[in-house]
Amino acid sequence: MLTFLPSSVFAAVSGGNHSSASFRIQYQHGGKGLADAEFSLYEVADISGNGQYIPNENFEDYSVRWTFSSSSDREQLAETLSAYAARDDIRPFYTGKTDANGDLKAQISESKLYLAVGAPCESDGKRYTCEPILFSMSDNAEANLAIASPKPGRDGGDSSRIDRSVVKVWKDDDSN
Repeated sequence: MLTFLPSSVFAAVSGGNHSSASFRIQYQHGGKGLADAEFSLYEVADISGNGQYIPNENFEDYSVRWTFSSSSDREQLAETLSAYAARDDIRPFYTGKTDANGDLKAQISESKLYLAVGAPCESDGKRYTCEPILFSMSDNAEANLAIASPKPGRDGGDSSRIDRSVVKVWKDDDSN
């Protein structure tokens, strides 16, 4: 199994209109694009003027922390929201597949928090999986582009074996 561990997501402001932006995932391994990898994008929250996340109607009933102080907190929230979306059959606002170069492009709003969920795919007899990613344009306000690539899993890429772990993130009664 090869697992996609994102360092960041490609994003760039399109034109002079700063209410929408171009979003791009580049899904590669060893310099080769992974074609036909399916990704679903979910709008999970609006971003207020002071940077607070306000969950939308699809995600507002989940008792989770909408603040994160580390990348680990952010990754755990992405995993939790992805599990809720799958369990409750929440429809993504966009679903698409990567092209021959491993690229997927979509238009997004700058004032929202998004969840990108990749479906498992196979290439050259190896199975690739992707960790869910939370991102917003505020993460990439200067249109910085950084490569996020799949990394080999512990089992060396054997497509007959899959290891999974589950982390639940919830809002305790005594926390914000």
